[in-house]
Amino acid sequence: MEDPCCAPEAAAWAADAEACDALACDPTLEACCRRDLEAQAVEARLKAQLSLADRSKERQRLAARVLGTPAQQQQQQQQQAGELGSDLESEEDEELMGRMRAQRLAQLQQAAEARARLQAAGHGGLVDVPEARLLREAEASTCPLVCHLAFEGSPLDDELDEHLAQLAHRYLGTRFVRARISLRSTLHLRLRTPPGPGLLCFRDGSLVAAAGLDCFGAPDCLLEETVDKWLRQHKGVLLESAAPAAARRGSDGAGSSGDNSGSGSEEEGDEWQQPCEVCGRRYPHQHIRSVYASRPEDGSSSEGEDT
Repeated sequence: MEDPCCAPEAAAWAADAEACDALACDPTLEACCRRDLEAQAVEARLKAQLSLADRSKERQRLAARVLGTPAQQQQQQQQQAGELGSDLESEEDEELMGRMRAQRLAQLQQAAEARARLQAAGHGGLVDVPEARLLREAEASTCPLVCHLAFEGSPLDDELDEHLAQLAHRYLGTRFVRARISLRSTLHLRLRTPPGPGLLCFRDGSLVAAAGLDCFGAPDCLLEETVDKWLRQHKGVLLESAAPAAARRGSDGAGSSGDNSGSGSEEEGDEWQQPCEVCGRRYPHQHIRSVYASRPEDGSSSEGEDT
């Protein structure tokens, strides 16, 4: 800390003298340059001593002994203002932060409980279901159910299983299951779906969409983007926030008029949450074709008529 009894000018001149002495110790300097630096150091020390004996600045030195330097005064003022402001706002800030912290903890606890309930009900992963029990599971499900009909040991089915497991972890509002079938399976006859491996999408206990693996790039490869697009198109995926709404709608009872309105509101919520296939927006909107897109066609047709 700066000594108030010492004039700032004396300290500055003393620092200049020390700097000149340090530069004069350079062995690469010529003799004339070294003599100049030594002379500047002597001059700086002399000015430092004279500034201490300067009576014109005695009043400033006396004020510095009592009140401190201007930097010290400014620091004290800032500390006093900070203490006053902190005393007035500390209690209100603590109460507000306490309420916000409690609210956030309650939200996290509710989200964790909802996630635990969904995972206990078979959400969050790809669950194996026997073929004979698939229809009962679909009728009892209160949320969308996506089923993968798979052959044992098929590389494309294994690749689709990995992708569906990732989707199950992301979309906790949808239940993803896998049913192993054989060549003699008759499930496609009962559901009137394409035979062999594929995807089935159930909503409200009824089949709403079915597709074979050839719709997703088989037998050459499996296009994961096509699978995602197909699921969004048939509203087969729901986020975690939409799962409680689907459960409440299913618990109201099937066949009532209230269920129809609930399904409509749920579909509107799905449209809001799922990204658009063209631009990726997550709110209801329409894509309008530009008028300029039809001008080249009009011009070509007019030229053909002229010729």
